[in-house]
Amino acid sequence: MIPILVTAPVLPVVSLIDMREHLRVTAADDDAQIEAIEQAAVGHLDGWRGVLGRCIMPQTWRQDFSGWGKLRIALPDASSVVVTYKDAAGVFQPATEAELGVDALGPFVETDGPDADVVRVQYTCAMPVEQLPAVRMAVKLFAEHLHDGSELSPAFDALVAAMRWRSV
Repeated sequence: MIPILVTAPVLPVVSLIDMREHLRVTAADDDAQIEAIEQAAVGHLDGWRGVLGRCIMPQTWRQDFSGWGKLRIALPDASSVVVTYKDAAGVFQPATEAELGVDALGPFVETDGPDADVVRVQYTCAMPVEQLPAVRMAVKLFAEHLHDGSELSPAFDALVAAMRWRSV
């Protein structure tokens, strides 16, 4: 039931121009290093293993389950879901219905179908648009820390605490 990244985000969280301005770097010679720092900062925050425990930009994940029912997906903010199951011949077939929901324990997919040893849930998720300015600032602050070795701003912890996915 561990989620597997199927499709990574396409766009950066913070543009190269914005990152350059935040780091006060004017030379284009440093662009590759700045992009690498932005990717490292995003990698620290983003996805199932990131400290936020959620997806920042749109991306697709997959989880396999051993049967039908109320299947808990690991990441919040899911916007679409596709459920398939492995038939007796070992071929994945589409499920007829799948309902995406959220309750006190977090996000889930409720589905039913014929006997299957493997039920695969593939879902797309991304952080709500209204939270993107805060996560962009957190990425910039962490990138600044990586870039110049300065102390990590307390604002970073406050931003992360407000955006971190909490599950019971």
